[in-house]
Amino acid sequence: MSKQLSSRRLIYEIDTTRLKNNDWSLELDLDAARRNGQIISMFDSEVFRMIRKLRSKDITEEEIDKIKFKIKKLQKEKSNSENRRRIKKLTKDLDRAILMPEYVSLVIKRKSDYDIVSKNGFFLNGDKFVELLGSPNGVKKNKVVFIKEKIYSKINTQLNNGRDENVAFVPAKLQAYLSLACSNSTPVSNTPNVLVVRDCETVFEAKVTKIDDTVETDSGEPLITENYIETKKFENSDGQGLIHPTMLMEWQKDLQLDYLPSGVCIRNAFTKGMLFPFDFRRFARDIAKKQIVKDVWGEEHNINNIDIVLTTSMLKLWNCYKSISHFLDCCKKNGFGFSVTKVTPQTLENERRLNYQFIQALNLDKDDIDNLINPTISELKDVLGMGYEKTILFLGGEAMGRKFTPTIKDKLVSALMLDSRVINDGYIKTSIHKMITKKINEAKYGKIKVKGNFQIIAGDPYTLCESMFGLEPKGLLKANEFYSNYWNRLGVKEVAAFRAPMSCQSNARKFKLAVNDDMRNWYKDMKNVFILNSWDTTCDALNGADFDGDMVFTTNNEVVLKGVLELDSILCVQKNAPKKRVTKVDMRKANKKSFGNDVGGITNKVTSMYERMSMFDEGSEEYTTLKYRIQCGQNYQQNSIDKCKGIVAKDMPKYWYDYKEAKAKDEQVGGDFNQRIVANKKPYFMCYIYPSLMSNYKSFITNTNKNCLMRFGIDVNTLMAKENKTYEEKEYLEYYNNKMPVGMSKCIMNEMAWKVENEFSDIRSNLKDANFDKRVYMSNVKISNLHKKKVKVLLEKYQKIVIQFVKKANREKIDKEEKKDKFDEFINSFQREALTICNNREDLCNTLIAACYDNVNSRAFIWNVVGEQMLKNLIKNNNSTIYYPYISSEGDVEFNGEKYRFDYRKLGEEEINEINS
Repeated sequence: MSKQLSSRRLIYEIDTTRLKNNDWSLELDLDAARRNGQIISMFDSEVFRMIRKLRSKDITEEEIDKIKFKIKKLQKEKSNSENRRRIKKLTKDLDRAILMPEYVSLVIKRKSDYDIVSKNGFFLNGDKFVELLGSPNGVKKNKVVFIKEKIYSKINTQLNNGRDENVAFVPAKLQAYLSLACSNSTPVSNTPNVLVVRDCETVFEAKVTKIDDTVETDSGEPLITENYIETKKFENSDGQGLIHPTMLMEWQKDLQLDYLPSGVCIRNAFTKGMLFPFDFRRFARDIAKKQIVKDVWGEEHNINNIDIVLTTSMLKLWNCYKSISHFLDCCKKNGFGFSVTKVTPQTLENERRLNYQFIQALNLDKDDIDNLINPTISELKDVLGMGYEKTILFLGGEAMGRKFTPTIKDKLVSALMLDSRVINDGYIKTSIHKMITKKINEAKYGKIKVKGNFQIIAGDPYTLCESMFGLEPKGLLKANEFYSNYWNRLGVKEVAAFRAPMSCQSNARKFKLAVNDDMRNWYKDMKNVFILNSWDTTCDALNGADFDGDMVFTTNNEVVLKGVLELDSILCVQKNAPKKRVTKVDMRKANKKSFGNDVGGITNKVTSMYERMSMFDEGSEEYTTLKYRIQCGQNYQQNSIDKCKGIVAKDMPKYWYDYKEAKAKDEQVGGDFNQRIVANKKPYFMCYIYPSLMSNYKSFITNTNKNCLMRFGIDVNTLMAKENKTYEEKEYLEYYNNKMPVGMSKCIMNEMAWKVENEFSDIRSNLKDANFDKRVYMSNVKISNLHKKKVKVLLEKYQKIVIQFVKKANREKIDKEEKKDKFDEFINSFQREALTICNNREDLCNTLIAACYDNVNSRAFIWNVVGEQMLKNLIKNNNSTIYYPYISSEGDVEFNGEKYRFDYRKLGEEEINEINS
């Protein structure tokens, strides 16, 4: 994410059921919407900026900052009715300033609802709203953007940016390009010095595994051709361009970064992708020996006057404009400019956790599994004893010790570093225990810590420069060579690489790292990205990766490297959707096809196939067939995405994953082969991902054990171990195995889950308060009994609202990010109401703790509401002193393979100023 320099905006998010129940006309005030979870906050975007410019008077960011400053100041003033009245007014002013009432995210509950509302619109607070567009990520979640009818014509004109509307497109793709204006983004300095060139294409022969489901086969299943020699045409710059380092330095200032990023992901009209810093002017002088280059329209440009090089894969609608000046003039007229959605980090992580998709594709034996997971188990055992100092280390205290900037996110470690007595707070104990338990459960489904990190991938920029100057593209990297400044600095020669979503073993790769003086010289500004060569099928192997911001995970872990099988890349035969002159009706049809996209479901089916495959010997017909089906998973993932683009694509055969269909297939062909290998159950380890699956599993075990005891006088496990079973007992165990709701075979991931279960089979902790005095969180301020009564009533009201929301969120499977955003709005809403009772934050903090902290069920909510003030009180009460760890060879505390010492230090003036700002 780029550094957001403007306030987050609020929008209404309403579902069609509520509108339909109100005859498509709804009155909804902001406070009620907050309480009902119908408000979400979003970062700024180009379309938001366009809408605000249409207002007769928009409140500037400076004015918003002034309102926030006045509110903060009043929250430090004495609590009285006048200050509470002023805060209430300023809060309403702030709401009006950041609310985007012209823009609504509509959640489509039924496709029939969409048919009605897309044609007729709806009314909200007296204004008619009409459909604007659906973004690719939005329609997957059944969400479509609507805006006020009175601004629709103007915004739609601006979004289309003067393009030639007679040019044919795939409807879903055009809508995706239009929706780029809805991306979270931060504006940066514009420049007219833009060059658009054709993508660099290299051609080479490669041995691949080809999957084709467009040909007719006897089985109706995809045709796989091993060792297929493909003449590959590879777009080495797909989704990426170049930015001159001097221009990037300007953007660095715009984004208020204290480092030069290795790449930025950008937006402009119909434009997206990564720009990587590369000195193409020096390349012109030293390598190409010429300054003039032709753009995609045939116009000549002097490279010394160019700041940004875009490729045709970045400027999606380049063929709808006559020239670069025509495009830029349209951008200026319609309010478009360059903006940044994310930047590469200043430093890369040294450790990251694997996931089950990566691990299940490895070839591991039991010893490998143990060696892979043991470091994570050791670390968790290290902290499980709840020792004060190791708990600080587990929570990230080493980094906090270097620069102490406590936030709600870091509340636990901040509180512990400030005052050791908080370890006796039952809430702190419970929170830490939950974190450890969560880490243990995550380890059961593959969240295993290894050395490594995610990096944004880039195509070789040297090859792109060769191409745009008319030279023969060669690049600095040969086939099977890769460049990573991060790994080169560590002297690492080979890494394992993965990119989600993964389906088969061919997606896991080994990258051999290359480095020489030329690479160091030309790639010097691309320190924290991973550069791929231009001469092999790596992007195909990484499930169709491109260079518009995609990331790759790499690790030098020995077990992982050993487990990667060196297989040919899978190449799925591409299918194309028909292009046409796109109408609104076409876009609506595209949206309906995209609702509830099932890429995740296909990935889960493949995971079930891995579990089934582990039941059979390698080389057997069952094993070979399941391996084939797993390979086809990549093709069906692609088909699922293609459907959103309007392409007629085949679904995965149902008899691969549905028992009834497999049985019907067997009845048709004879035998029971398909029933034996049907992937109709999620593997056991997935119980730790899906709570409902764990609930079903536990219920099944309980019920079958009861039944087994009633019938045979022993539980199921004892019956399994029994020798000389009767016919009835064998029949019962067959029923038990058939009805088991999860797959229990010894696949890699199940083995891992069982190992972690065995290691942590008896976790017990005393999580109650231990002589804890809540006054450590309070300042020495007198508390009003009336205020105590009022905040207690308010807290109880909001806790009921939150409980209702959590139930709804779980029922409707709202994703984590959306759930967090809506919960944050509940907290904001409570704070606003609470400050009308007690306008001084310090007073409010003391009042809430005095009135409600004895109720353990209220503590989490209290920390979310006044946690920052609680930390400020801890700082003040402990003389601005922290207890912090640092690595030392003489340290007496060992954690995660390092020795640490602990010491006390006073907070610096800069740290204190930042905390109080």
